[in-house]
Amino acid sequence: LFECSVRPWEDRSAAGGKILINCTSVGMWPDADASAMPAEALRPDTVVFDTVYRPQETRLLVDAAACGCTAVGGLGMFVRQAARQFEYWTQQPADYARILEVMVKTLGGPGMCIDSLNEKATCPSPWKGDEGTTGAKSEE
Repeated sequence: LFECSVRPWEDRSAAGGKILINCTSVGMWPDADASAMPAEALRPDTVVFDTVYRPQETRLLVDAAACGCTAVGGLGMFVRQAARQFEYWTQQPADYARILEVMVKTLGGPGMCIDSLNEKATCPSPWKGDEGTTGAKSEE
């Protein structure tokens, strides 16, 4: 059904997959200029998911968007993890929208979601009943 390959870090540019997931801290503040993948290795038909949430607009996501990739940032995953932890430890339902609101305000802008036309787009909602967030920068 799916094929997956693992390569040494130094050979990562040669992978050529359709999905790239950065699960490292490469590109996380304060080393925000770093990228887990060289820009020249990205192809427009690739979906790039960067689990880094600070900064929300990582070098990898900027490079991916410039290449025409579908680029998705890590804030949605971070919020869902926080909500599930809250629910587990308190046995109370989490207010996902409130957690997202606090994180956006704290981190200085909404999660990154860029469509393949290199334009800011409405991000898919990480939970049912929410219309999603936009990739526009916060004015605060």
